[in-house]
Amino acid sequence: MPDRILAAGAEADLLHKDANVQTSVFEAYLGAVHEEAGEAELCQFMRDVFEPLLPPLVRTCRSLSGTANDTQEQAAEPIYMDALQHWADENGVKLVMEYKRLKIDLGHGPESMVKCTITFLHEGEGRHYLLNGVAGSEAEAREDAAKLAYTFSEFTSA
Repeated sequence: MPDRILAAGAEADLLHKDANVQTSVFEAYLGAVHEEAGEAELCQFMRDVFEPLLPPLVRTCRSLSGTANDTQEQAAEPIYMDALQHWADENGVKLVMEYKRLKIDLGHGPESMVKCTITFLHEGEGRHYLLNGVAGSEAEAREDAAKLAYTFSEFTSA
């Protein structure tokens, strides 16, 4: 065998622990999911992987930055659900909301979260979109999902 292949085999343990290698493998896996199952399945897979991690991360970041109780900042943020409902009414899109209570165990005890799924039903076009928001209450989860919808220009453009 060539010396280069033998050297790579000897360093296999180091390669398995290397974050860059793990990232490349994960990226290749995501590409394979996209090719085999399509973009919608890839998006759902990414949400299933990362969604449970986001609420604790957001709370931790807010507590570290000291903005968790800043009412002025919270009041200045737009109400996405109202704007989304207005947009849906104008464009003939039906919004269906479903709520599901989740129990997440973060190692220091289970935490109760609410998952809101907003389904967009474009009448006559046969297009359906699912957006999930996860938060501590139904209202916060609904607003989180609506905010996510507003990040997609496809939903906000006529």
